[in-house]
Amino acid sequence: MHRTPQQKGIGPGRLTLVLLACLAVYLPTTTNGFVMDDEYIVKVEVPGGKVNRMVESWQGLDAYFTTPYWSVAANPDRLYRPVSVLSYALVSQQLQSLFSSETVPQHWVNVLLNVWAVLLVFLLLKALHLQPGVALIGALIFGMNALHSEAVANVIGRAEILAFCFAAAGSLSFLRSGAGDLISRVGYLLLSAFLMFLAFCSKESALAWMGFLPVLILARSWREDPSHDPARIARHHLLPLLAVLVVPCLVYFWLRGIALSSVEPVHSVDYVANPLFYATWDQRLLTAVMLWGYGLGKMLIPMHLSSDYGAEVFRTVTSPTHGGFLIAALVLGACLILGLRKPRRQPLLFAATACFFGFSFITSNIPFATGVNFAERLYYTPSLALCLVFAWGWESIAPRWRRVLSWGTVLWITFGALRIWNRNPDWKDTVTLAMHDVEGEPHSIRLAMITAQRLGQEASADPKNLEKAREILLAINEIQPEVPRVSQALGAIALRQAKKARRPGLRQQYFLLAEKYFMQGISSIYFNPRTQGAELRSDLSEALKGQGRISEALEQLDRSLDLSPGNLQRLKEMFDYKLPETILRKYVNQALQYQPREPWDRPKGLLAKAEGRYADAAGFLKGYLQRDPRDWETRFDLSDCLSVLGQKEAAIAELKRITDDPRMPAEVRARARAKTEEVRRQ
Repeated sequence: MHRTPQQKGIGPGRLTLVLLACLAVYLPTTTNGFVMDDEYIVKVEVPGGKVNRMVESWQGLDAYFTTPYWSVAANPDRLYRPVSVLSYALVSQQLQSLFSSETVPQHWVNVLLNVWAVLLVFLLLKALHLQPGVALIGALIFGMNALHSEAVANVIGRAEILAFCFAAAGSLSFLRSGAGDLISRVGYLLLSAFLMFLAFCSKESALAWMGFLPVLILARSWREDPSHDPARIARHHLLPLLAVLVVPCLVYFWLRGIALSSVEPVHSVDYVANPLFYATWDQRLLTAVMLWGYGLGKMLIPMHLSSDYGAEVFRTVTSPTHGGFLIAALVLGACLILGLRKPRRQPLLFAATACFFGFSFITSNIPFATGVNFAERLYYTPSLALCLVFAWGWESIAPRWRRVLSWGTVLWITFGALRIWNRNPDWKDTVTLAMHDVEGEPHSIRLAMITAQRLGQEASADPKNLEKAREILLAINEIQPEVPRVSQALGAIALRQAKKARRPGLRQQYFLLAEKYFMQGISSIYFNPRTQGAELRSDLSEALKGQGRISEALEQLDRSLDLSPGNLQRLKEMFDYKLPETILRKYVNQALQYQPREPWDRPKGLLAKAEGRYADAAGFLKGYLQRDPRDWETRFDLSDCLSVLGQKEAAIAELKRITDDPRMPAEVRARARAKTEEVRRQ
C-alpha cells in the first residue's frame, strides 16, 4: 500500500506565501511591452496598420469560436485557439481603460494565471494522496521553474497557461465526482467536461489530457491500493470519462472544422521557425529525438534561456550515429523504461513518465512537423513531471537522505527564482529580447534579423550601424543562403543605401543589388508565397521603381496586395501611381473595406474623375488638399475637374497657387503656367 499518512495540514499561511512568491518573481514583467508574435495576436493595431478586430471590439461569442487563431493574417494557418483569443479581447476591452495601458493588464493576467496554475499543481498532488508539505514543495518547484519564463513573460504564452489551468481544474473536478450524492457527482462531471472543452479551445496540445486524466485515475487508485485491477478501474470510470473527454473533444473538432473551413488545408511552416518541416522524414525524426532530449535536460537545468531556437541553431541530424541523437535516445529510453517498469508499485513515477512523454510528444516534431522545432514554453505542462518525480523521490528514499534532497531542492528553487527575475527585463520589447538572446544564439536567423533591424533603425544616428547590420546578415547568408527573410533584409539595406546615394550611378547599383536580393528570396526553395510573398514583392516593387521600371514595379505591388489585401502602407504606395480606372476602382474598394478609418479622399477623387463624376471628384480633392496643400499633382487634378465643370476662375486660382509657391520645382511651376493658358483659351 503506497498511501502515506496524512499530516494535519500546512495551514493557509504557507500556501499563501508560496503563491505570493510565485506572483512576486514575475512582477517585473507587468511593465514590459508586446514581444514578437504578441504584436500580431494581442495588439489592437498590428504591424502594417491593420486593426485586429478580434481584440479591438466585441465580435460576439460565436465569432470567437468560428475564427482561426491568426485571423489578422491574410493567409491564416490552421491553428484554432478561440478561448485564448477571447481572453486577449476581454482583457483589452474591459481592463485597458482601467490601467490606461494596452500591455499592463495583459501581462498581469498572465502572471495571475500562472499563480492559479501553481495552486492547481498543489491540489493535484494532494489529490494523489501526497502529504500537504510535499505537495506544497512540488507546487513551488512548478512555480519556480525558469523554463516557464517564455510562457509567462510572453503574452501569447497564455495559451499554454490557460490550457494547463482549465485541464488541471477539469481533472480535479472529475476526481471529486467520485464522492457525494448523485447531484454533486453530475455537477462535478458537467463542470469537468466544460473545463476540458475550454482547455482544448485554449491550445491544441491540451488534447493530451485525454490520455493523462486516466493515468491520474490509475495513479491515485494504485496509491490507495496497488492490487487494484486496471480493467476494473477502467470499467468503473469508462462512461464518466467518455462524457468528460470525448464529448468536449467532438464539440471542439466540430467548431474547429467550421472555423478552418475557409483556410487552405495545406500546412506550411516558415523555414526560419522550423527547418524540420523541410527535412526528410528520417532526418526529422533523428533531429526531433535529439531536441526532445535537449528539452528534458532544459527542464531539469534551465540555465540557458532563449526566445528562439529556429533555423541553424541546431544542426539537422543526418545519421543515427550522431552523438546528440545517441545520448538523447539513451536517456529518453531509460526514463521511459524506468517509469513504466512497475507502475503499481511506483504510481508517482508512472504518472511523471506519462506526463512528460505524453505532453511533449505531440509537440516534439516526431509525429509531424509543428510550427517550431523547439521552444521553452512547450514544456510548461510537461514540467509537472518534475514535481511528481520529486514527490516520488521523497517517498522512496530513506529518511536520512531527505535532508540532502531538501537542500538540493532549496538550491534549485532559489536558482530558478533568480533566473526568472534576471530574465524578466529581457522581455521588455522585441528588440531588447533579440539583442540579448542573439549573444547566446548567434546562429539564430530570426534573432539576427531583429538585431540587424534595430541597428538599421539607429543608422541615422550612427551610419556605421547600417554596415554592422549588413555584416550580421551576410554572415547568416553565408551559413544558409536559401532563407527568404535574410535575402529580404539584405535587399532592404541596399534600398536604404540607394536612397542615400548622391551619385546616380551608385544609386542605380544599389537598386540593382536590392533587386538581386529580393529575387534571391523569391526563388529560394524555402520561399512561401502565402506568408512571405506580399512583403518581398512589395520591396521588389520599390527596387524596380527606383530603376524607372514603372510597369514592372506596379505589377509586383499589385501581386503583393493580392496576397495581403488591405495593407495600409502598400495601398498608399499603390495610389502614388497613375492607375487605369479598373485597377484604381479595385484598390479604392479594397481601401474602404480594410481601412475604413482612413479618409482616402485623393484616390476617391481620382476614381470619381475617371468615372466622369467631376463634382464629387472636386469635393474629395479639396478635402485632401486641406490636409496636404503642397500636393501639386492633386491640385492639377482639381483644376481639371473645376475646368470641366465650367468653373474657369476657380481652376485658374488653383493653378496660381502652384505658380506663386517658390518652394515648388521650376518645372512644376512652368507646367502650371502652361496649364493656366490652356484653361483661359477654353
